[in-house]
Amino acid sequence: MKRKLVIITGKYPYANGEAFLSNELQFVPDNFDEIILLPMLVYEDSSSLEWKYVKLRDNRLKIVLCNDFKQKKKLFIALFKTILSADFYSEIMRLFHSGQANVEKMKTLLLFAMRCNHAAEAMSKFIGKDDTVTLYAYWMDYSAYTACLIKRKHSIEVCKAVSRCHRGDLYETAARGQFLPMRKQIFEELDTIYSISEDGVSYIHNQYLTYHPNVKISRLGTYDKGTNFTFDEKVLHIVSCSWVRPVKRVHLIAEALKNIKVPVIWTHYGNGSEFEKLKEVVSGITNPNVQCILKGETRNELVLKAYNEETYEIFINVSENEGVPVSIMEAMSFGKIIVATDVGGTRELIETGKNGYLLEKDFDVNELTELLENVYNTSIENRRKMALRSREIWEEKYCATDNYLRFYYDLCRGENECIG
Repeated sequence: MKRKLVIITGKYPYANGEAFLSNELQFVPDNFDEIILLPMLVYEDSSSLEWKYVKLRDNRLKIVLCNDFKQKKKLFIALFKTILSADFYSEIMRLFHSGQANVEKMKTLLLFAMRCNHAAEAMSKFIGKDDTVTLYAYWMDYSAYTACLIKRKHSIEVCKAVSRCHRGDLYETAARGQFLPMRKQIFEELDTIYSISEDGVSYIHNQYLTYHPNVKISRLGTYDKGTNFTFDEKVLHIVSCSWVRPVKRVHLIAEALKNIKVPVIWTHYGNGSEFEKLKEVVSGITNPNVQCILKGETRNELVLKAYNEETYEIFINVSENEGVPVSIMEAMSFGKIIVATDVGGTRELIETGKNGYLLEKDFDVNELTELLENVYNTSIENRRKMALRSREIWEEKYCATDNYLRFYYDLCRGENECIG
């Protein structure tokens, strides 16, 4: 008998976007004989694939690919399984009864179900009759429904099926097309759902209470890379780090600096579809008090190195939608004052007036301007207290080592087959 941990991902480890799973995998306990990664949205030939993350030095690791999904025979089999599935018709009826049915959602549902059926079949070949398997979906969408399908097929062998949930895989308003298929099946069949935020737990209880899910908080975290509590009495140093996309609204930071009455240096790390637009807004700032530095795309390790070496006092995030921003956790670990919009689980990171400030989602840029001026006029002693509180909150809630050890302990707790 083998004890196997099957981690169902999007494209990890072959594409960006799941970097924090790479950190988490360092804590998989020795109780598992085999760790199987199932990147179910990777369809390229295995010979052409390269790891985006450092390979784990773990001889237990195996990767199962679904890269034959687009072959005509496999597509036909996946389609056949889907159209014979009671889940598929149940979801269609749900869409019609709720008035949400349209062509795009029908297409999304069909492709979703086909991908999941194919991935479940591909994975089943690697589960032996005597194996004890824990299924861990990193996302509560494709990954979670695939875990449910595998669990159904191997109900005797499977130890449990769990899923994390973040933002776009939890809040329908944040999902592509504002549609997340198979929610009823996922909530009814998963053994445990691990939300990365308290806000996520509340959302599940409010939206899906009838499914009686076993929901727990399991926060993400970052590593301790040092602290930096340096302050400049003459200039306010601001930093931000994010993709430059519509949802991130980075240009609002620039707008807030146009008329600021105190000396400011703002540095932004990150690129994206609106980077050229951001450069235009920045070039239009004529305020002599302001200096803007757009670093563009920067490797994470270089950003963290800068946090440790540069005089960045305030970290700003003005997104209109978030889960629990890891970028804020990173900044807090170094001891930065946080200014952010009150969206998603962001408020769980900030104690207003203690380690930072929350802005309304649709704030006026003048409010941000005034807030920054007030921070500048605050004594260095008070700023230092806020910075220290940021670090304390990080130590209490968002230290990766503590959080991931806790997660895997909980994953195995009570399962004799798993913990040995």
